[in-house]
Amino acid sequence: LQANEADPTSDGDIYWDNDVIDIDELRTRASAFAEQWAAENAAAPSDAGPFVLIRADARIPVRRLVEVFGILKDAGITNLGVGAEPAGENAGAP
Repeated sequence: LQANEADPTSDGDIYWDNDVIDIDELRTRASAFAEQWAAENAAAPSDAGPFVLIRADARIPVRRLVEVFGILKDAGITNLGVGAEPAGENAGAP
């Protein structure tokens, strides 16, 4: 897999590699991604792990972002990057 992106938008949609998914599918995909990464990187250092970039616009409720963080953590994904877009003309676009 290439680097994945979990992208919650201000209207509550979650995108994973450009697919709109619900919270249950996020759990499924995050777990599958973490398992595949572990299988492909068995010789990696113990502090290495799968990486997910989270992109969110400025209008996303914090509780939604925290929910996404929690799901990723529960799946074993702790290497997270966060990219934010300011509210404005393109805010909310995937």
